[in-house]
Amino acid sequence: MKTIRVLATTACRSDFDLLTPVYHALVEDNRFSFELIVSGVHLSKRFGDTAHHVRATGLPIRAELDTFDDSASRAARPRTAARWIEKASNLIETDPPDLLMACGDREDAIATCMLGAYLRIPVAHFFGGDHGDTRDVDNLVRHASSKLASLHFVMMEEHKRRLLALGEPADRIHVVGNPALDSFRTTPSLSRSDTLVAVNASTIGDHSYAVVVHHPTFSDAARGAAELSLILDELEQAGIPAIVGLPNADAGSRDIIQVIESRSIKGTIFPYQGLDRIQFVNLLRHAELLVGNSSMGLLEAPSIPLAVVNVGSRQRGRTAARNVLFVDAIENELREAIAHARSVEFKRDLAHIVNPYGDGRTSSRVVEILSRGIDPAFTDKLFDPLSSNC
Repeated sequence: MKTIRVLATTACRSDFDLLTPVYHALVEDNRFSFELIVSGVHLSKRFGDTAHHVRATGLPIRAELDTFDDSASRAARPRTAARWIEKASNLIETDPPDLLMACGDREDAIATCMLGAYLRIPVAHFFGGDHGDTRDVDNLVRHASSKLASLHFVMMEEHKRRLLALGEPADRIHVVGNPALDSFRTTPSLSRSDTLVAVNASTIGDHSYAVVVHHPTFSDAARGAAELSLILDELEQAGIPAIVGLPNADAGSRDIIQVIESRSIKGTIFPYQGLDRIQFVNLLRHAELLVGNSSMGLLEAPSIPLAVVNVGSRQRGRTAARNVLFVDAIENELREAIAHARSVEFKRDLAHIVNPYGDGRTSSRVVEILSRGIDPAFTDKLFDPLSSNC
């Protein structure tokens, strides 16, 4: 049987962590030849130069492309996509793989799907069919990427139904769960003390702590810094040390970083950037709660299980287990939610939740599906969305 050549793209730490279990599974299977294109925020010093984490995994890297526009404007993301297409197109056209892989709703994902469509290379798109009640661009990019892609690996039946509604045929859609949960299931344990040393927070000692991850929203970038300040004020008032991750690279991120840096100088928080996977998973395992607006609260935290207080509009409308409390960025609401998330009753209820996003065995499903072969004709999407066959 001919070896199936797979070329995946990764542009930031979050998408890399989501699909790393799939990447390793493909490398370990002799039916496949796997490579990565590393680009975007991975190569930004401002955001931690996370390419070194990719290199440290030993995964084969075909190219590192400097594509990230660090202007912090709304136009930065489409300019980053344009740079990616410009630099990747010759690379891929000269030596095309059998399959491209793209993840989620960032600009590199839609650029990969677009390039695959034009070069007639099948694209496997992960995390399609998800949808949030938000004015952000994520829904638009995610759904557009799905229409350009050839195969779909989705997390749940709801997402499959949404792709069917978009006119994608059922035989192209595979419900496999969230591959990031494979890492949560298999990541080795790290002691609490070693975990705190990794984030320079050993002075927390035996005290419970919160992990805070808060990103700007594309529709209202200016609110992010104020929301983070409120979160940190409420945690400080409650006497909960905060271990704070740096935000994503969208417009508004610099204001959030300024808040983190100013609080760090005062010694009231413990910032982190660029943890390896073992350190990060164990940071969540030992935490009392996660606060902010990261998708981790919905996708991965139920597998620990970990209480989550999601602040603001980001993640609203998406499927969530009972571990997530949604609140507006209002002082009293946030204070009450933090107290409720720490209560004995809430923690007792966490012990019985099931993660709706999967069971931690996604990678083997993906590999088995791909091993059946990649037909170049997958790029031909001749079906009519009005047809009853979809």
